[in-house]
Amino acid sequence: MGEFWPTTRASLINELRCGVTSTVSWNEFVKIYGPLVIGFCRKHQLPHPDANDIAQEVFIRVFKGVSNFEYEPNKGRFGAWVGTIVRHEIARFIGSNRKRLMKETNSDPLDMLATRMEDTWLFEERLALMAHALVKLREEVPELTWRIFEQTVLEDRKPSIVAAEFKLSCPQVYKATFRANEKLRGLIRQLLEEESDS
Repeated sequence: MGEFWPTTRASLINELRCGVTSTVSWNEFVKIYGPLVIGFCRKHQLPHPDANDIAQEVFIRVFKGVSNFEYEPNKGRFGAWVGTIVRHEIARFIGSNRKRLMKETNSDPLDMLATRMEDTWLFEERLALMAHALVKLREEVPELTWRIFEQTVLEDRKPSIVAAEFKLSCPQVYKATFRANEKLRGLIRQLLEEESDS
């Protein structure tokens, strides 16, 4: 699944917000958000060095503004706040470097801004949430349950074929898949609640 961006645990947000920005907590934040910010820039046709520059500006703005961040359900979650900073930094960067980018890409970077970056960011956030939940699922269910789930759900193989490979009955495969799906739903709810509690 490549790099992913999980929701941010409430304690990390609180550490950053309250000024407890130790090297450990800040490195964790960068490790979580760095791949998403850079990947988001790259998906919008920005060269890798520019994506790195934008990521640095995003982290500076987060560092300066996180102490004032307050979770408000009507305004969105922490990830949405970071997404807004990313979109603003991309717009600012393109505005300052438009001529150079036009030469390098043979297209007007302002066309990229006309796309729905907010929807793209939200989509990326959801993919990251699912990837993180899948990692947790693999850690929390028995190996056989995970392998059955992986085969039937992630690889979309027929339960009858999976049952034959694992020398199980079809009802056993259905039961394992159902349990893994229920566990996955619970993990997703938990991740969303952890962030919303911040």
